[in-house]
Amino acid sequence: MPQGQVSIEYITLTAFLIMVLAVVFIYAQIALQDSLTVGRASAAIKKIASAAEQAYALGPGTKLIVEVEFPQNIQNIKISDNEINANVSISSGTTQIYEYTDAKLTGSITPYAGLQQIPILVQRNGVVLIGSPLAQDYNAPITTLLAPP
Repeated sequence: MPQGQVSIEYITLTAFLIMVLAVVFIYAQIALQDSLTVGRASAAIKKIASAAEQAYALGPGTKLIVEVEFPQNIQNIKISDNEINANVSISSGTTQIYEYTDAKLTGSITPYAGLQQIPILVQRNGVVLIGSPLAQDYNAPITTLLAPP
């Protein structure tokens, strides 16, 4: 076998291995980005649910403001009954994040990327109002300001 042919075979094999490694690296980057997005969204939703539980435990008239940081890919957040549900867009489609509370919840949050201050108010009937303009305008003193970790 001529030496030139061996050299070309080594170069071809090396180029093929580099391409395979590049594909694996790109796939790993996408998976890591998805994992980070879901983790950040989950942490934000957990923090809101925890603050709602805390406000509920303190009773009617309690107003808290919780600071959370939403990732870029949250499509929407639904608050109803005793759950907070977020739909998060990732490379393989949409994933849902749920958090449940003992408190009955209502309200709405517009999830834009970045840091947000979410008002939480316990109404006289014991229902916890989250993120609604009504919670912001309520004249109850702010009991607590929860900072991001």
